[in-house]
Amino acid sequence: MSWTNILKVEKEVEPEIEEEPEENLGPITEYHGTLDLERVLIGGIQGSSPKRRSRIHVPKELRDAKKITYTTESYEEALAFAKRRAKQLGIHEDNIGVVGVRGKTLEEPIEHRDIRIKAITYVREGGIPRKYLEEVTQKHEES
Repeated sequence: MSWTNILKVEKEVEPEIEEEPEENLGPITEYHGTLDLERVLIGGIQGSSPKRRSRIHVPKELRDAKKITYTTESYEEALAFAKRRAKQLGIHEDNIGVVGVRGKTLEEPIEHRDIRIKAITYVREGGIPRKYLEEVTQKHEES
């Protein structure tokens, strides 16, 4: 069999890839300001160790967790927080952004009042997988 015939056979038997139906994760219910939007849009929110934070910013129930993740009910506060942290750390504003979190099917967060944010903060153990996230450039209104 010649190379032309082999390539022709391979093309003929290429399986069709069926797209999986999109999972309904509900509307955006929370927001997360990030200093590395591109990384979050690729790999999700990884979370960070509560041991590296002041105890005042970590709910008692999560102080021994390996990693925790913060979100908030407010797009504006998520963006303001990311801008504030970027300025403190010398990170260029082009890297920051806000992702909306489709949180209806995620584990229930702990509500936590954070003195740095003028809105309710939600704290969860672990991270948030990419499939639950959507980049938002302004407050996202669901109809």
